[in-house]
Amino acid sequence: GRAVALSQLDSIKFKIEQALNRMMAAHGKEMAELKELFKASVSTQFNPNIVIISSLSGGSGSGQWLDVSEAIKATYPLENWVNEQTAVLFAPDVFDDVKSARHGIAANSLAALGELVNGKLRHQRTPSLQHAYTQAKIGAPVKGPAYNVGAKHVYMFGKHNGSVVYNSQNEVYLGVASSLAKWVTDSEINETIVNIRSE
Repeated sequence: GRAVALSQLDSIKFKIEQALNRMMAAHGKEMAELKELFKASVSTQFNPNIVIISSLSGGSGSGQWLDVSEAIKATYPLENWVNEQTAVLFAPDVFDDVKSARHGIAANSLAALGELVNGKLRHQRTPSLQHAYTQAKIGAPVKGPAYNVGAKHVYMFGKHNGSVVYNSQNEVYLGVASSLAKWVTDSEINETIVNIRSE
């Protein structure tokens, strides 16, 4: 999965830059309209929550989300919010319905999981990874304990966790979508998550 992403990293970074720049411009316009409407100063501080949704199913996407995360960080390297990304990852068992002919976990699922764990523990990129990023004009990140490769907050969703059992792939999708919708629309939950992260 990551080999595909790394070969197209310059294109991925370009698309991410376009999307983030549109988001920042839209926020600026919205704040200007609010300032005009209320005839008062409005805070222009903008700390978006970046959520990357991917899977560890063993398809071509396994591991690509790490490089997408790093490309996001490279777009606004001095902003704290780029280092507070959240990854929502679907575990391999979610896709049992479409992979019933193949038993067990795909080898690149295990590789992607290894990359995920290594990324959480490393506070700097390996020289070989940085070399690949340099080719795509992604500079070295700001060093320090606050940095890790990939998203800082990772949630893995499977079909069951001992308390909740989903019967199908679509049920998992609906469960994750409901959770994300609740997060972004419920101020109390959002505040709780922010407070947990700041501790």
